[in-house]
Amino acid sequence: MEKIDTPVRSRKLLLNVIKRQEMDPKPGIDGGPRGDDLYLWDCTIIGPPGTPWEGGNFQLTMVIPHDYPFRPPDVRFKSRVFHPNIYPDGRICASILDLEWSPALAQPLLMLLSIQSILDSPILEAPANQEAANLYMKYRKQYNRKVRAICAATHSTTEDQLSSENGGMHPSCSAIRRFFMRCLGCCESG
Repeated sequence: MEKIDTPVRSRKLLLNVIKRQEMDPKPGIDGGPRGDDLYLWDCTIIGPPGTPWEGGNFQLTMVIPHDYPFRPPDVRFKSRVFHPNIYPDGRICASILDLEWSPALAQPLLMLLSIQSILDSPILEAPANQEAANLYMKYRKQYNRKVRAICAATHSTTEDQLSSENGGMHPSCSAIRRFFMRCLGCCESG
């Protein structure tokens, strides 16, 4: 049996993930490679409906290690977020991205779904943002108002981007399509 080296394996895994995503997009999340770099993704999470996060369009970056899926990606919010499990620099404090990581979880879009679910269900045992955790636990109405204001700001920023760039398509959606077109062109010529 031929042994496949880790970068080749991770590349094949990521190409399969992108292919599945194109065929079966998940509502409320999106992501894909930035340019030609299969290991650097631009991602979007839409705030879950029926929560204070509703209407928010949050941009993230995902840096995927070359030995993926044996190590988790580094996922960070680029958009401003006020949340107990998100550090001010956008890093996410979630066990699935660190201590509880398993190669079985090696689906970038499932990670985005998990992050999306954390938005309205923070884990308060060891918060990354103590101010957000305190407000959430003691003054929920104030917390919700602050979250809604941040969501409104991200929504208007995203609408401006969509109207002026990529023909009205979200940047990560168009990135996936461009990536596939390059791959198809490459494969067809070979």
